[in-house]
Amino acid sequence: MKIKFLGTAAAEGVPALFCHCPTCMESRKLGGKNIRSRSQAIIDDTILIDFNADTYWHSIVHNVDIPSIRNILITHSHEDHLYPADFYNRYDGFYHLPEGDHEINIYAGLSGYRMLNNLIVDDNSSLLGNITPRLIKPYITFDVEGYTVKTFKANHDPKSSPMIYGIFKDGKGLLYDHDSGVWEERVWETMENEHLHFDLVSLDCTGGLLPEEWKDGHLTFRSVLKMVERMKKIGVIDEKTIIVVNHFSHNGLATYDDMSKESAKYGIITSYDGLEIEF
Repeated sequence: MKIKFLGTAAAEGVPALFCHCPTCMESRKLGGKNIRSRSQAIIDDTILIDFNADTYWHSIVHNVDIPSIRNILITHSHEDHLYPADFYNRYDGFYHLPEGDHEINIYAGLSGYRMLNNLIVDDNSSLLGNITPRLIKPYITFDVEGYTVKTFKANHDPKSSPMIYGIFKDGKGLLYDHDSGVWEERVWETMENEHLHFDLVSLDCTGGLLPEEWKDGHLTFRSVLKMVERMKKIGVIDEKTIIVVNHFSHNGLATYDDMSKESAKYGIITSYDGLEIEF
């Protein structure tokens, strides 16, 4: 299995558009991996995770064949993860594909599902058959192009219908956990009772190197370390599991250079735009 991190920032990006904080100023000066666009990832060049306003840019700079994508998983309906307006580019005349072109299945919780359905209704159904919203809920299992996808409830704004995804294929497991604070007990219990195991986990680290231990909405690196400790305790990860921190805010007081130096002390990888990991 392979994951490519197309974007790795929280909603504002790093550096943020209107910001002169020390993190943004230093990131602008350093460039390279310190520059972050909004979070998005792709699994095996097949399953896209989230669809934000940076999707077009990601397709160009990371050479992602968006026209061939048939399935998109939406973590939640906040606009840095779901930007429905760009689906108007699936309107006839805005795109051209060979005969027998495919629909795009978009899996989302209730909030995102309603947003996508409203898009179709507002467009007088011209998008019908081009994009197909598919309603999902936490704690279900479904198949996507030969992958088994398990959903869990994220600890984030409940109005956004937040979701965590476990993705499995050919004996490999990946956990994509953005945006979320510390999980509710049912998540821990479900993972333990189903004897799930992940070869790679990507965990929210929006708060970066802030000294606090965030528990709701997002995580800081301090919170991540506690999460990792408990995940090892219940056996869903082990010493061979690749652990990645992702989804950073400029308010977390850490450039990529700062964050990667600290995370490396614990054997944890700090993501950057374009990072690709095969496992």
